[in-house]
Amino acid sequence: MKILMVAHAMPPEGIGGTEKYVDLVARGLGGRGHDVSVFCGSLEWKPEFEVQRFELDGLPITRVHRSDLYFDHWDKIQNPHVSAVWEEELARLQPDVVHVHHWIRLTFDLARRAAARSIPVAVHLHDLFLTCPRVFRIREEDRFCPEKMGPAACVNCVSRWSFQKDAEIHSSLRQYRDCARSETEAATVLLAPSTSHANYIQDQLGQETTIETLPHPAFPGREVAPGKDAQSPAGKLRLLYFSHLHPVKGPHVLLEVLRQLGPDSGVAMDFWGGFSTPEYESQLRTLAEGLDVEFHGPYEPENLSRQAADAVVIPSLARESYSFWLDEAMALGHPILAARSGALEERATGRVTLFDPRDPGELARGIEALRDHPDQRARQRSAGAAPVLGLQEHLDRLESVLRRLKQRSTSWEGSVSEPSNHFHDWDRREAAFAELLRSEGWERALGEQNREIERLQKDLAEAEKIRGRPSENS
Repeated sequence: MKILMVAHAMPPEGIGGTEKYVDLVARGLGGRGHDVSVFCGSLEWKPEFEVQRFELDGLPITRVHRSDLYFDHWDKIQNPHVSAVWEEELARLQPDVVHVHHWIRLTFDLARRAAARSIPVAVHLHDLFLTCPRVFRIREEDRFCPEKMGPAACVNCVSRWSFQKDAEIHSSLRQYRDCARSETEAATVLLAPSTSHANYIQDQLGQETTIETLPHPAFPGREVAPGKDAQSPAGKLRLLYFSHLHPVKGPHVLLEVLRQLGPDSGVAMDFWGGFSTPEYESQLRTLAEGLDVEFHGPYEPENLSRQAADAVVIPSLARESYSFWLDEAMALGHPILAARSGALEERATGRVTLFDPRDPGELARGIEALRDHPDQRARQRSAGAAPVLGLQEHLDRLESVLRRLKQRSTSWEGSVSEPSNHFHDWDRREAAFAELLRSEGWERALGEQNREIERLQKDLAEAEKIRGRPSENS
């Protein structure tokens, strides 16, 4: 089969779970004799729109670099210049199937344009992007949003510039919602890594469509050996957190609970992972003052196995779609305290104590129970782990789905306009947008963004030491 995959970025630039997954399955299917190519976006801004075609370790990649300002902003997801390149790519490669993994940094008509050419499309739902312009459905006050996406629910939540009024935000939200629905309608099959994730998206979209479950595989090179049991006595507990130190992952929630328990609680905490921003690092270090807490920085699997711990904590505020984090925690063999959310709850075994990450009291009680009852730790430690698909079994299932797609005709009857029809409107809007942004200090902000990219590139050298596995962001 000729398979064209789509992702918002690819390694080595993109090292999150989705990017690593696309790289893994693209190479896995290529190793089975399929002709696999990747179309992807980039976080790197260019002064002129640019298309790069190259091979990375034998995998053909077409990467687009957008030139519009703040192209990652939620209301700039539709881009006619990317649509035009996508049309060229479909005509050039003439794939048997298209496998869309994400739209961010690209354009929001990928599935429709493929379907309009009678190319069957698989859409892989890795996160909640189709149901939320903020992606994670988390409001600024750390509250998970249960509302269905639309202007009424989202107008006061999505980010905006000071010159953007409600009328423009309403219009952009309607476009976002309509594009999400149209992309799923154009898809021949929808895939999700867990049943809970599939059911949630189906309910949010409100469409009569079936979403198939395809659990993620174990990643080669990602294996975590059993961890070292701290064997703390009753009244003492050593907790382990390992992931990117990002607000969505909830490390601040954990530290706030430890502060409530107090410096004499007998609870020690080891954090492994890089800080998402200097500002968040400052917040976490302030919360940790006076507590038995240590920040160790970026990690490799062996760091986790060598770290003595009584339990692992997963305080994620996001509704997890699968959670490689849980797989690694299970591999360590420790008891687990995990947020009661999405796939974390679905995949929990007797090794896991679930808690509401927005209820500090429930998390505190879970910590105290493990601290005061070593016998409970022993029971949880002896419980089984959640099952994980091997890579070859996962590829077998994915290959079967894509073969089935190739044999089916597309049923989508919609239409798409020529991208060139929208170039003038887009370019004129972008010129006005740049002028308006001067009042927001965009030139200074662009310099800050470039410095952030330089920092990320430096971090990449460190992250690439962790070869063959998704980053802590997954």
